[in-house]
Amino acid sequence: MGLINGSLRDVNESFVQWQNDILAGYGQSVVVGHLECHLGDAFSRLQPLARGVRTRSLLLELGEWVAYFDNSHLGTDAAGVAAVMATRLLTTAIRLTVRSNKIKRGKGASKLGSYGATIFEVFEGNLRSRRSIACANDGGRWVFEQHGAPFLFEDLAAYASKKVRERFPPYLLERYVHEFGVDPFSERAYYAKCDGSVHGELVEIVGDLPKTITYVTLAAARKALGLE
Repeated sequence: MGLINGSLRDVNESFVQWQNDILAGYGQSVVVGHLECHLGDAFSRLQPLARGVRTRSLLLELGEWVAYFDNSHLGTDAAGVAAVMATRLLTTAIRLTVRSNKIKRGKGASKLGSYGATIFEVFEGNLRSRRSIACANDGGRWVFEQHGAPFLFEDLAAYASKKVRERFPPYLLERYVHEFGVDPFSERAYYAKCDGSVHGELVEIVGDLPKTITYVTLAAARKALGLE
């Protein structure tokens, strides 16, 4: 997922303009639908999930931030969106990835599953990240990488753990995000207006879409990632 510091209106307007500028040369554009509904209903609007190119994006109001999700069948990778939106709006944007390690190895193991990863990347008005921390299963070998100057709130001792996969656990990522005054992992936080609904925008690409795009159900995607 991605987090963009700003109002839903400003983020949506900038995101839509950026998308339309890119898509115009391909005979495509975006249509936008405002959402005021339950959180589960908002996420259901991303379906069906797409292979190849994401075709739907969801922007949800989250206090002084906007949360970004898309309909990739592999889950949202917001690195590009966070970098571009931070630059366009001269603001802070964060890329977050928390993916369970579901790959099983050995004779007779299923090919289904996903390699685990915990990634925290902060952009501050620039395409180049201000700080990035990643701990991931890279094809069967756990790796830990960090770039940029650490924030004062970071637990630097954790990065020296003997077990590489324990150097940046999900609970640390969650703690770091809280330092920015936002809690994207709390369902309650999306209902901050206390009107019983989340507020957001669904942005969908329409027009001459590539024929290479295929779609899968949420159940099929979860099974492929080893989540069922």
